[in-house]
Amino acid sequence: MKDKSDKSLIEAFKAEENKLKIYDKVQKAIDHWQEYTLEEKGKFLADVPLDISMLPEEQQEIFIKELARAEICKKRELTKNIKKFKKLKP
Repeated sequence: MKDKSDKSLIEAFKAEENKLKIYDKVQKAIDHWQEYTLEEKGKFLADVPLDISMLPEEQQEIFIKELARAEICKKRELTKNIKKFKKLKP
């Protein structure tokens, strides 16, 4: 039977793994945005606000700035969409 420390360690590991997946997804989009098809761009733009909303506040700001700098999303629009998803969290 797992104790609480094992469970919290597993949860922490999964959270870090999730952060890395989001980072990889965003970095890939920044690096290859011009090569994305219209469908890929649409899927990314639909998914990224939810992905970013699951990150800590300071990391959200970094991702928002990077996507705006790469001219993939407008900072204001992305921030607004992230806030919508944050309101849905339990």
